[in-house]
This record gives sequence, structure tokens and C-alpha cells, in this order.
Amino acid sequence: MKKLFISLIAILCLFGFVSAQGEYEPTEVAVNLKSNLPARIKIVEIMEDKSEVDVDEIEITGSYVYKFTFSEPEIHIYKFYQVPGDNPKMKYDDSEYYVHVKVEHNEDTEKLEGEAVAFSSEDAMDKVPSLNWENEQPGPDVPTGDTTLIDIFETVAVVAVVLIALLVALLLKDRKKES
Repeated sequence: MKKLFISLIAILCLFGFVSAQGEYEPTEVAVNLKSNLPARIKIVEIMEDKSEVDVDEIEITGSYVYKFTFSEPEIHIYKFYQVPGDNPKMKYDDSEYYVHVKVEHNEDTEKLEGEAVAFSSEDAMDKVPSLNWENEQPGPDVPTGDTTLIDIFETVAVVAVVLIALLVALLLKDRKKES
């Protein structure tokens, strides 16, 4: 009888009538990102021993939703940060964000549910609604310190005004003599 019962369970599992313990439908957990200019964002997982494991590297501009997919209950900590670009004139935002992801099995719905909570630093307790990088793009080059051209222009303008005044005075003097 025991063999028959085990065989019946095996057949039901084979045809999918009984799911194996620990198998869940995957769930997604979203994290909101934002950058005012194009940014390359690196994502690493912080392990229990504080080591870091590369997860992903993405390019974003404006608002972006990054999604993790999980297929079992678990807890993870991720660090998001910007990889500086090659423009030496650009000021890249060096903000780092730590995202705690908790995925749990909901006994009522028999589904996985996940939540991501973002913090502005590893030890901070202040939650942030989105991960935001504000880069500063350089403005046009403006000369500073060297005013030689301005000085020359001012001198030429003063000389031109004086010459025009002398010419007008000479013309007026010649008209008086003729009359």
C-alpha cells in the first residue's frame, strides 16, 4: 500500500497536480532611478561578508524603472552608483544608494511579494523615494583674467571719440571763418 501511495504521488508530481515545496511563480521588484543627464549606473549586491558582486550596469537618462526578478523568498542588499564618464569638464554625481529587497511568500495568495526600500547611505535610516543623480554639464568657455582685448577696444573707442570731437571742432572753426 505504501508503494502504491508513493507511486501515485510521483505520478501526480509528474503531471503537475502537486507542486514541489519551494517552487514559486517569479515576482518582480521595481526600483525607481532618475538622472538629469545620461548616466551609466552600476548595480552590485552586498554579500553577508560585505564583499560586492556585480549584478548589472545600465545607461539611463531621465526616469527609469529597474526590475529585479525573484523566484523564492529571500533578502538582498544592493548598491547603486554612477560610473563617471570620460568628459573631464563634466561634474559627475557621486551619490551611492543602498536598496534593501525583501521577498516573502504570502500565505493568503500563495504568491511571492517583494518590496524594495532605498536609503541614501549604507548605514542611513532615511528612506529615499527614488535614486537620483544630478550631473553638472560644463557651460561655454569664458575667458577669465586676460582683459587685453577689452582694454585695446576701450582705448580705440576713446581715441575715436576724441578724433571725432577734434574733427567737429575744426569743421565748426572753418565755417566761422568763411562767414
